[in-house]
Amino acid sequence: MAKITIKEIAEKAGVSIGTVDRVLHSRGRVSAENEKRVRAICEEYGYSSNIVGKAMAMQKKETVIAVAVNATSCNKFSALVHEGIEQYAEEIKDYNIRFEFLDLVDNSLSEQVQILDKVEQLSPAGLIIKPIDSPIIKYKLNRLAEKKRMPIVTCTSDIEGVDRICYVGQDHVRLGRLMANTLCMIAKEPLKILIVVGPLTGNARRKKLNGFLEYIEQSKVDYEILDICEVAYDDEVACREVQDVLEKYPEANAFYMHSPDLKSCIRAKEEYGKFQGISFTFGHRDYCAEYILNGQLSFAIYEDPIRHGYVSANVMFDYLLYNMKPENEVKMMEGKIVFEENCTL
Repeated sequence: MAKITIKEIAEKAGVSIGTVDRVLHSRGRVSAENEKRVRAICEEYGYSSNIVGKAMAMQKKETVIAVAVNATSCNKFSALVHEGIEQYAEEIKDYNIRFEFLDLVDNSLSEQVQILDKVEQLSPAGLIIKPIDSPIIKYKLNRLAEKKRMPIVTCTSDIEGVDRICYVGQDHVRLGRLMANTLCMIAKEPLKILIVVGPLTGNARRKKLNGFLEYIEQSKVDYEILDICEVAYDDEVACREVQDVLEKYPEANAFYMHSPDLKSCIRAKEEYGKFQGISFTFGHRDYCAEYILNGQLSFAIYEDPIRHGYVSANVMFDYLLYNMKPENEVKMMEGKIVFEENCTL
């Protein structure tokens, strides 16, 4: 929940916004009763005259926060990150803050470089970004932080060596280990594991895979990694690539799916029609539950993309208004193991 707004202080005190401003800046005449109520509410919610003054200034002049995450058209996960940001934007609409979405559409390095060049030109008050893990992206983000003194929040995926105020997302290595742990507990040996992932330029996808492989290697199960197939962002191309790899490894009995859009993997598996093993993925209830309930997925590790977006926006707002960084430089969301019985909870 967002911190109390100027409008809410006025409503709680039963006065106008102008009265709140006059009380905290000692401007004009205010009745003793109204002043007492306003100051009591501000004290209760930790407001100072400086904060109120800054909030009043934000209300008068539009504040722009740039958002460079995957476009809603990329997949359902991306759409839910947007939804979280938009939810928080609605809560703080009285502050005249606009979130400017500069979406990644083809998820290429060159595209994100162009977006960051645009951010430098626009000079927004802050930047929320799902960064591609690349030296040039690291350089450009640090340039924004140093040259433009721009606060940066990394969302869903992080990047090492960047001067950001916070990372909001999952512990991806831990989620990968949790996935492997679950597989080892329910699967029959020997495991013949086929891995399909999207482009590994994304830190989140790569760390999940590393966590999965790390746990499997440390376990005592009899296993073989048949292949790690890196598929395209294009759904039709990815579907064909997944079909090809399934045909190549008919002995596979464990199918790790973490493609950009889950439905391309599901469709390829259904069209192949011969896979009889355990299939699993990372995702969210909004698009995994259906596949689990109809038997197309054995289990999933749920993430929380709505919270990724919402908390990222919250962190940025708190920094801009209160100059307050989170106690920890990371805000981790918990993952959840889901099967048929609990996939809709």
